[in-house]
Amino acid sequence: MNKEKRRNRIITLMIIMVLALTAGFAACGEESGKIELQTPTNIRMDGTLLTWDKVENADYYMVSVDGVEKLTSKNRYDLSILSLPDSYGVQVMALGDGEKYEDSGWSKVKEYLVEGPEFTFNEQMNGYIVTGIGTITSDEIDVPETYKGLPVYGIGYRAFENNGKITKVTLPFYLHVISTYAFSGCKSLKTVEISHSGKLRYISGYAFAGCTALESIELPYGLAEIYSGAFASSGLKAFNPPDSVTRLGSDVVSNCVNLESYRISCNLARAPLRMFHNTPKLKTVTIPGNFVNISSYMFVGSSIEYIKFPKSIQRIYPSAFENTKIRSVEFEEGSALTEIKESAFKGCSDLESFVIPANVKTIRKNAFRGCSKLKSLVIPSKVSTIEEDAFSDCANLKNVTFENGSNLWYLYRSFANTPITELTIPKLTSIGAGAFEGYSTLKTIRFENDSRLTGLYNREFFNCINLTTVDFGENSKLSCIGVSTFENCSNLTEIKLPSTVLIIFEKAFAGCTAMNSIIIPKGVKKMGEGVFSGWGKNQTIYIENLTEKPSDWSDNWLDGCNANIVWGYQPT
Repeated sequence: MNKEKRRNRIITLMIIMVLALTAGFAACGEESGKIELQTPTNIRMDGTLLTWDKVENADYYMVSVDGVEKLTSKNRYDLSILSLPDSYGVQVMALGDGEKYEDSGWSKVKEYLVEGPEFTFNEQMNGYIVTGIGTITSDEIDVPETYKGLPVYGIGYRAFENNGKITKVTLPFYLHVISTYAFSGCKSLKTVEISHSGKLRYISGYAFAGCTALESIELPYGLAEIYSGAFASSGLKAFNPPDSVTRLGSDVVSNCVNLESYRISCNLARAPLRMFHNTPKLKTVTIPGNFVNISSYMFVGSSIEYIKFPKSIQRIYPSAFENTKIRSVEFEEGSALTEIKESAFKGCSDLESFVIPANVKTIRKNAFRGCSKLKSLVIPSKVSTIEEDAFSDCANLKNVTFENGSNLWYLYRSFANTPITELTIPKLTSIGAGAFEGYSTLKTIRFENDSRLTGLYNREFFNCINLTTVDFGENSKLSCIGVSTFENCSNLTEIKLPSTVLIIFEKAFAGCTAMNSIIIPKGVKKMGEGVFSGWGKNQTIYIENLTEKPSDWSDNWLDGCNANIVWGYQPT
């Protein structure tokens, strides 16, 4: 082969090789010709919704949250699944079809902050309690069921106290306790959602106190205890704790000025102090049959007008109804009530009648003082004690009757400043000093026959200016007429001293100027000074059997007396 042919052949081979390489490169060009998609931009947060601008020709997007990838077909993704308060790194990638379009690169990391309260781990409960507002900026709080894989069982001490922004709180299923002052002073809080099948057992003291926007709350069955002041000064209109509640602290709804209804748990063991204190719109309440006592200050400041006590009630404690608008009180038949304590109904100026149950034994001081519409009373036979001022200042109380067989043993100023005109005193053993002093309307006093009273010692009827008649009854055991016992009873016209009288102290009948006469029994051994001071010449003092003054009579027994003295009087 000549040189020219060889050169042409080499050129031809080179052309073939070039063409082959060109075809290969063309094929390779077709293989690498996919178009890479644009990386998502304008990534933004709208609440819990992550959004970004659409990427042209993207079929799907991949969202990475701290390395955990989630697929979505739209240019948005809801991050509400993130329940734990924390900071998360978020990236987005556009995905191609795998044929013509390649996946984009990842976007820059976007930090996403999950709002949530602060937690503290409690080893004993093996769970968490909420201790603060944390990163929450919303006015609605949704406390998560779990935190770091463990249950959230409590709202801690003062966790949200005085937060003026919160309007709604949703509490988790596992919640066991709401601690003291947890939401106290949250004045905008209107709604509290609690799972009805949840685990809530305790609401601690003042937990919702001062939540003035909170008008209602549905408490779950299973709740066992609500402590002192839990809802005090809140905006509640109704309070309906479930029957699972067995204990209430004092002042739970005190100062709830909008409270109109209250349902008492039928399993409540006892009535707490100030149960309805200062609830001016509350007019009716039903007391459950398991209550034993009505607690102190229970209804003070309420507008309760009528109440019926179950027969289980044994005591009404001090000031239970003081100064309320109660008009009518009713007791179930067979009432076990034994004691009405101090000031229980004091100042109840609308109380028109009160039937004291048959088993009552004690009525303490001021119990009905100032009940100005009371007109009559029947004191049951088992009553043994009526203390000072128990019925004082009852401006319309005219009739008081003691049942036959009365066990009353002591009486002292129980009916002061009342318009009683007649009173029959049962077989008591003692009358306190000044017991009826100054009773201006009292006209007749009678003692039951066989009275056990042995002495009147000091001013018992002093200054009873309208008293006309005193009857000591038959078989009296009275032995002493005390100091000023009847002094200034200026209208007293009739009194017969029992034959058992032995001592008459000073001024016992001073100023009794309306009496025509009096007979001093023969057994009187001592006479004090001025016993008949103020008596005049038209009055007569008969001294039975004695012809002269005994040595134990005061030399001044007739001081201020000008009455006629008849010694040696013999009754006919």
